[in-house]
Formats: sequence, structure tokens, C-alpha cells
Amino acid sequence: MRMENIINRLKEEREAAQNETTKVLASSIELTKKDKLCEYWQGKASGITTALHLLQGIIK
Repeated sequence: MRMENIINRLKEEREAAQNETTKVLASSIELTKKDKLCEYWQGKASGITTALHLLQGIIK
């Protein structure tokens, strides 16, 4: 194989690896956003549960 072909092949492989890295990072960012959203709604649900328990105590 000629040196030029080897260099071109390596450039293509590097570009493909960079594209995969970008995809993984984008997925990671998206998962982080979803995780934060889940934490937010878990907090809301916990607050609602606490309020319901307090109301049950008042009603009894």
C-alpha cells in the first residue's frame, strides 16, 4: 500500500472515530438532561406524597 493511501485511510478512520465520539457525547448530554428532569419530578412527587400524608393526619 502506498504511503498516501495509508495516510488517507488513517484520516478516514480518525474522522469516523470523531463522529462516534460526538454521537456518544450527544447521547450522554441527552441522558443527563433526562436524569435531571426525573430528579425534578421525583422531588415533586415526594412533596405531593408528604402533603397527602399531612392531610390524612389532619382528617383522621
